[in-house]
Amino acid sequence: MKKPLLFIACLLFMVSAKAQSVNEKVKIKEFGLIWGFLKYHHPELSAGKKDIDVEFLNHFQQLKDISDRKELNAFFLNWIQSYGEVSNKVKKPKEAYKFTKNLNLDWIENGAFNPALQQTLLALRANVKNCKGHYAKLESLTRFVSFDAEKKLEDFSPKKLAHRMLTLFRFWNVINYYDVNKYLAEENWNDVLENSLDQFLHAHDAKTYDKAKTELIAKLNDSHTFYIGKTYGYPKFKYKAPFQTTYINDTLVITKFWNKELCQKNGVQLGGMITKIEGKTVKEYIKANFKTFYNHAHENALMYRAESIALYQENRNEINIRYTNANNDTSESKTIQLFDRMEVDKQKESLPKQAFYGKKFYEITPKTAYIGLGYLEKNDLKKLLKKAAKYEAVIFDLRKYPQHVELPKLTKWLYPDRSKFIKVLFPTKVPGLGEYDAEAPLNFVSDPFSGGRKNKNYYKGKVILLVNKSTISQAEYISMAIQNSPNCITIGEETLGAVMNITSIPMPEGAAINFTSMGAFYPDGTNVQRKGVKIDYKVTQMASQPERDMMMEKALEILE
Repeated sequence: MKKPLLFIACLLFMVSAKAQSVNEKVKIKEFGLIWGFLKYHHPELSAGKKDIDVEFLNHFQQLKDISDRKELNAFFLNWIQSYGEVSNKVKKPKEAYKFTKNLNLDWIENGAFNPALQQTLLALRANVKNCKGHYAKLESLTRFVSFDAEKKLEDFSPKKLAHRMLTLFRFWNVINYYDVNKYLAEENWNDVLENSLDQFLHAHDAKTYDKAKTELIAKLNDSHTFYIGKTYGYPKFKYKAPFQTTYINDTLVITKFWNKELCQKNGVQLGGMITKIEGKTVKEYIKANFKTFYNHAHENALMYRAESIALYQENRNEINIRYTNANNDTSESKTIQLFDRMEVDKQKESLPKQAFYGKKFYEITPKTAYIGLGYLEKNDLKKLLKKAAKYEAVIFDLRKYPQHVELPKLTKWLYPDRSKFIKVLFPTKVPGLGEYDAEAPLNFVSDPFSGGRKNKNYYKGKVILLVNKSTISQAEYISMAIQNSPNCITIGEETLGAVMNITSIPMPEGAAINFTSMGAFYPDGTNVQRKGVKIDYKVTQMASQPERDMMMEKALEILE
């Protein structure tokens, strides 16, 4: 009887010992979570009284000698207490902080931390007024969040595990606490950390590190974000086709020749259509090869971003395509030659612009005026609106990025009274929380998210708005303002879904990564980030007739 009991006791001891062990990945993950939490919550660290990166590197080195859960918890607790005692007095956040979809602190209580460590972390969170904002500063005038206190690591090397982990956790924690649009990403941000950690652990050289970083950044699903690394990204674009293409309905239409002579060698013509690449549909090929290189809010945004690079190669100077000629009467599988990118870029020739397109103002019919908002120069808008006032309808074109649209003048012309056209979600001083229409940017301006004023002479005609896959950021913001006018119809295709400001995150090796740090909604609460603006009539171009402006045709059809 004693032997079975002895065996069970030994077994229980082995199970207990195994349960207390902790592996490298778990240690590093918990370390990065606690470091990011302290960075933005601890009164000493969030005030910038310590160099947060030095703290990371110094304490990270101590992890390698810890293999026991009890010892690890003690290490974390001693680390926190080394900055001074944490007050147990709870100070609740203001009621205004109501947006909690991005709050992500379950790891404190759901992990393997002991009660003392949990209570210490929760006490720090409860004292939110102690968050000083040195590393995430809300600008007093604009309410934009700034990460200018982040530093470049002068001796950075991707060969050093600690340096790679600093990159991962700096970026992950910034997004975790200050990207108000994080909840919209395709992948849960905790899962992103779990998957990225495996990649960064094994990224022992510059190229694999760059790949891990590229794929991490792609998880934002933010059309404002762009990153192509020097060692992993750029080499993939060594050889390119000598022409430009436009993506239309799963087809690449050849719209410009960069080099006529090289295009003739390939036997392609303007208006020619590529329907397959390396045996895959264009959409399949782009998603398989470029999804991580071009951050995108949705699939249409990816196609737009990748249409100009779909025919690039890294290690060979040819590619197989399915090609249909411009007359749409012959189709063949052919291998075309690609050329050195620098050679191709020496000569660029543009196609003639479409009718209407490229003009500031155009009388389409005696009753209808066209204003190309993307082509306006400074001080153009006021005089063009005056001209448009005599027409029964006006078509505003936002398919090219606008540089000189004075929104107060435009909304005054369009609105009968002052009216709110956008609802904005802001980050707050409390990490992980957001608030709608907080103290507005440029707070010396009265309600900048409304437009117009009482005006009995506002424009009472029909308003048509044209948007497409290149309508992004400020163009989407202006679109929302125009759509708020009493008689507006929007025609086009899915816009890029990145409306508000761009914020940069300085990275340890010196690069900077952009993201959209505010959220945009219609006044009725409909989200615009990742979705794009509302569209009344969805219209796309025809691949077989790219010269036709299908959106303009639809506008004229509606007006008739």
